[in-house]
Amino acid sequence: IRALHRTITAPFYADDLTLAGDATTCAEAFQTVNQYGPSQGYFASAPKSWVVCAEAHERRAMAIMEDATITIQYTRGTRYVGGFVGSPAMEDDWIAPQVRKWTEGVRTLAKVARRFPHTAYAGLVWSLQAEWQYLSRVSPRAAAHFGPIETALREEFIPALFNRRNLTITDGDRTLYVNSVKGGGLGIRDPCSEAPLLNDASLSATSDL
Repeated sequence: IRALHRTITAPFYADDLTLAGDATTCAEAFQTVNQYGPSQGYFASAPKSWVVCAEAHERRAMAIMEDATITIQYTRGTRYVGGFVGSPAMEDDWIAPQVRKWTEGVRTLAKVARRFPHTAYAGLVWSLQAEWQYLSRVSPRAAAHFGPIETALREEFIPALFNRRNLTITDGDRTLYVNSVKGGGLGIRDPCSEAPLLNDASLSATSDL
């Protein structure tokens, strides 16, 4: 989108539009979307939209939006397309409850694994761990939060999978279990060490965009 001859980053995901740039340019771009969007079947809703900015910049952003007659919401950070945009502290607060949920999910599957190991294994490898892998791809801060998940995997799920309650998983064992089944492992990834690799892979894959 070009607003007064300045280019602004404006990616679409389905019907979600993101404008990234200076507040003045974003306001002009939003007006452009309002002007030409309806003819393309796109109707932007300012009251349902958010300006994400540092607190020090919010007063200026509000003044610019008011001058452009754009009634919009303001925040330090918000969820976006499965990830988070904004304040690192708010992102940490957003990640923490998800990690607690996944940790409890691992513990629940550990209980299931004692009687139904195949079911529990499939639930973990093909479903649950895919959720924190996605977060790893969209958030470089994720790895620092994943310790409780790895602890639950090592101390509860893997011993339950082998039906050995007091089994101690050594670092060597854990390295082996990370490997794929074809590679002699279990495909149970270490979320802490894998997260930075997944994030780097996503950054590389989307660098042209």
